[in-house]
Amino acid sequence: MTVKREADKKKNAVYHGPRFDVYAEDEHGTIYDLEMQNQNHHDIEKRMAIYQGNLEKQALYAGQSFSERRQTVVLFLCDHDVYNLNRVHYQLIPQLVGYPEILIDNGETNVIVNLKGDASKQAVLN
Repeated sequence: MTVKREADKKKNAVYHGPRFDVYAEDEHGTIYDLEMQNQNHHDIEKRMAIYQGNLEKQALYAGQSFSERRQTVVLFLCDHDVYNLNRVHYQLIPQLVGYPEILIDNGETNVIVNLKGDASKQAVLN
């Protein structure tokens, strides 16, 4: 596994680019971004989308089929409970509107870890 601390992706003076707290790639090609959040700015889903968007740029090489797209994982460690449900973690998933049983596999995983959550409410990270 390759790990980089504070990998900077701010290459544009006009648009917001993230500075990844921890950027990593594993032996299977999965790309990870690990972020710490000390304050609740009430925008975590939008933050995750920006970080995922920047990981997307590295998930597929020119000429590759979309089926070869690498998995990307954004993990936010929070010292506050974003949804006030007292759970240890929340996984955000895309699903088909009106059909919650149909999940969309777009190659992205987004997880929020509540460092103050009640572990008895949720034992395993899915």
